[in-house]
Order: sequence, then structure tokens, then C-alpha cells
Amino acid sequence: MTISAADAQLQTDYSLACYNGYLRLQKGRESLDVALQNSATQRNAPKRETLQTLRGAGLPGNPDLLYGSITAAPPDKETIVGLQNKFLYMLNALQSADVRPTQQAIAGVMALEEMMELLSKRWEAVR
Repeated sequence: MTISAADAQLQTDYSLACYNGYLRLQKGRESLDVALQNSATQRNAPKRETLQTLRGAGLPGNPDLLYGSITAAPPDKETIVGLQNKFLYMLNALQSADVRPTQQAIAGVMALEEMMELLSKRWEAVR
């Protein structure tokens, strides 16, 4: 099967959007981890809990495309780690086939980017 240059460019553009979103969240997560280690934050339980809730647990991993999926979360429930996992899932999905991204995939990437902006605002509000 061959893919047109325009479709390959579209796949590349949305793959790159996923990669850049993941990296932006990584920088935010690293900054948040530093804030969580701060002695003033350690003594301030409400702030520590707010930051930990925003961060999420664990580390993002390699998603299972065969058995995995991603679901939307409300902006106040989404976490940085969770959104990183979603960007990785979409990146893998886009890269797993040499076809034009579907409208659903494109809409999904755009929704992830919007959620990233909302998470950035949550992070700014608690800094």
C-alpha cells in the first residue's frame, strides 16, 4: 500500500504534535517533581496534595495498542502522567499504519492539546 505525500505529511504533523505534547508535559512533570521535593511544599499538606493530584501517579509507559485504549477525563481529574500516556498512545496509533489519520484521530490529538492547555493553567494556578 502506498500513502500520498499529503497523507504522510498529515500523519507526520499529528505525530509530531503528540511527541511535542508529551515533551512539554515531561518538562512540566519534572518541574512539578522539583516543587514536590521543596521543603516548604513538604510542610504544606494541602499544596502537596494538590500538586500530587495534578501530577498523577507513576511514570508514563509504552501503551498497548492491541488491548489498550484512552478515555477522556474531566479537566479537574486529568493528570500530567495520564495525559502523557494518552499522547504516547496516539503517537503509537498514528505511527502504526501508513495511512491518512482519521478524523477521529485528528480530533483526538486536538482534544489532547486542549487538555494540555487546561493542565498548564491548573499548574500555573498552584505554583
